[in-house]
Amino acid sequence: MATSRYVPRIADAPLAGLLAELPAIMVTGPRAAGKTTSARRIANDVLRLDDPAVAAAVAANPDAALRRTREPVLLDEWQEVPEILGAVKRAVDDDPRPGRFLLTGSVEADFATRQWPGTGRVVRLVLHGLTEREISGSVAQPSLLDLLLNSDLSRLHVSGPPPSLDDYVDLALRSGFPEAALNLSAPGRLA
Repeated sequence: MATSRYVPRIADAPLAGLLAELPAIMVTGPRAAGKTTSARRIANDVLRLDDPAVAAAVAANPDAALRRTREPVLLDEWQEVPEILGAVKRAVDDDPRPGRFLLTGSVEADFATRQWPGTGRVVRLVLHGLTEREISGSVAQPSLLDLLLNSDLSRLHVSGPPPSLDDYVDLALRSGFPEAALNLSAPGRLA
């Protein structure tokens, strides 16, 4: 049974911070990692470009489609209507104020090609699968890397007994994909 509660992500603060300073952010990462869910929380409007009717309307006139939205607007599955990137480029060139566009998609485009209009206008933020800190609700706690970099190992606390081999296997099988990590039992993950 699926849960509808949002699991705070480590990337939430960096995403909000970037959007407060820049006009367009593209959230990239593996399929089903939570890109749309995370971006939707801060968007005022959503264009689901994987919906054929929405995609057709946007493809017919991407610039007009963007003008009809409330910013920040989430352009979900942008790769379904690649012309939307040209419209984002033009909108950012005309008005570079921060907090205008969030783009998400299940594929990673070739960002190095000369034809890609987002260069210098759209900044990428990679969202990976859920971490153990996110799954356990400990996002506010410093990571081991943070503690090591700040030479503050006195704040490192390990609760409970060390994990067994079965615990490590369960962690590996759970994965970092929200559906599997949060909603499926161990047998369900093996199916």
